[in-house]
Amino acid sequence: MEKTFTPNHLLLAAYGELAANTVQQVHAHIECNNKAAEEFQAIIDMQEILDSFRMKPSQTSIDIILEHSRNSAMEEAVA
Repeated sequence: MEKTFTPNHLLLAAYGELAANTVQQVHAHIECNNKAAEEFQAIIDMQEILDSFRMKPSQTSIDIILEHSRNSAMEEAVA
């Protein structure tokens, strides 16, 4: 009996959240099913787009937070 794979399986496979044997089955399914292959590629493309939006705080923001933390620690030490 052939196993049915959902878009959720494709998503979990793309993020490395499936057991190794299930990943192999999903990849085999992708190889012989064009629709699944297109859906999987869309997930991979979206991962790349989302990864490009990862932002880091500016050094100024980090400095402000650290300064506030130091000031709060000094206030607690005095109190």
